[in-house]
Amino acid sequence: MRFFVLKENIYKALIIAGRNISPKPQLPILSNILIQVENGQVKLTSTNLNLGVIITIPAKTEENGETTVPGKLLVDFISLLSADKIEFILDGTNLLVKTEKNQASFTTIPASEFPPSPTITSPKKLFPFNKLKDAISRT
Repeated sequence: MRFFVLKENIYKALIIAGRNISPKPQLPILSNILIQVENGQVKLTSTNLNLGVIITIPAKTEENGETTVPGKLLVDFISLLSADKIEFILDGTNLLVKTEKNQASFTTIPASEFPPSPTITSPKKLFPFNKLKDAISRT
């Protein structure tokens, strides 16, 4: 797995996904964020088994792949970077995060251990937005 991404894109996505990570998870994998790289997009997934968040951002991909990385550590490191362009490289069981001046290595857990996300089928019932808007304004 290898891809390049802009800091502002990955940071915003990691902040959103990171909010779904519980501070003391029952399973160690739940403190990780699943990173899936495919066809010019990076998909970040986090879950606490009650709620799941999936965010897709554009990226320049060179190799497809997937892994999980500790969410809090990755968010903290990305927040400290000053570079605009960040490179991610999966090297065995380590994820290298590189810029022109900085580099960090994160230990990963295989993506196969991450809990599966529920599939979303077409909605069976649609609730009109106008009715919701009216109900909220009456409250």
